Amino acid sequence: ILQIAVAGIVYYYILHQMESNWTKKLDYKAIQKIILFALMILLSFWGIKEIVGRLTHNKSFIEYITYYFSGGMAFFQKYIENPFGNFENVIGAETFPGILGFLSKFISDLNIVGNLEFRYSGSIHGNTYTAFRSYYHDFGILGVILLEGIFAIVYSVWINKIKVITINRKKNYQRSIIIFGCFAYPLVYEPIAAQLYRTVLSVNGLTYLVIIYGLYWFLFKLRLKLR
Repeated sequence: ILQIAVAGIVYYYILHQMESNWTKKLDYKAIQKIILFALMILLSFWGIKEIVGRLTHNKSFIEYITYYFSGGMAFFQKYIENPFGNFENVIGAETFPGILGFLSKFISDLNIVGNLEFRYSGSIHGNTYTAFRSYYHDFGILGVILLEGIFAIVYSVWINKIKVITINRKKNYQRSIIIFGCFAYPLVYEPIAAQLYRTVLSVNGLTYLVIIYGLYWFLFKLRLKLR
């Protein structure tokens, strides 16, 4: 549900900017709409917590949302104090589980099946450590700096490319917008996990991209031809 919400906000922002060829900033009304939409999504996210198995002992809305999005920092601090993990013998296992999981089908020594260990921080119990945990565990402090830098560059270059494509209305610019929106969720998942490297750079991410291309072709190209 959070991925859908992020995509919706990104699409709204891009379409809003396209109206002025990216020459104006978001006005108060646009920001108000984004905040209201985000609030509705967070309320929905809180409302379905029991259905999806997130038992939180009757936490209030504010407690649950802050627990989910800020608990990672507390757990990361616990990891720094006691740095051990489930994947100690495979380089990059926590940062690139998608890629290494695929390779493990062909290389028997790659064993990265399982989740990050659970820890307690006060009354909070969980295993989300922010994106920093994976970088630090696999590559140290230099890895945190390097991988966060790559993350920032990727999305900065990507949104600037979307800007150029939409201003010039280049061929298939709608497809580029759709793809960017579908893969924008790592921007808000950084307090939880390194989703760019964990899920986007994976076989599942590639499959997702192929599905998007297929749906775009079916909905826009094939339908136009049939007409």
